[in-house]
Amino acid sequence: MNLNGVQMGAADAKKLAEFYTKAFGEPKWAMPGDWYGWDIGNGHLFFGPHSKVTGTATEPQRVMIALEDADVQGAFAGLIAAGAKEIAKPYNPDPDNTEFWQATVADPEGNYLQLASPM
Repeated sequence: MNLNGVQMGAADAKKLAEFYTKAFGEPKWAMPGDWYGWDIGNGHLFFGPHSKVTGTATEPQRVMIALEDADVQGAFAGLIAAGAKEIAKPYNPDPDNTEFWQATVADPEGNYLQLASPM
């Protein structure tokens, strides 16, 4: 078995696609009905409208999109510039590993993206 991606339902897929396009470039594919997808590293992120999704995520901590980047501070700044909301500025959670950093942002629908240094 292979977990190859994350699929999300969106309240406003077009608006969400604008953010992810600013953050990660043009989508690898778009399908009729406002479905969009990106390859990010070895994984895939795709989303489209869902009849039961409205507004913003009410419990975004339940599932976070995990993104690994050697430059957490730079990736954080790039996501903020693309329109993400700051949840947690870059920080080091492990005093024994000064090379490991994390940060968290939210996309326009409130879904959390957590950045982390490579392990």
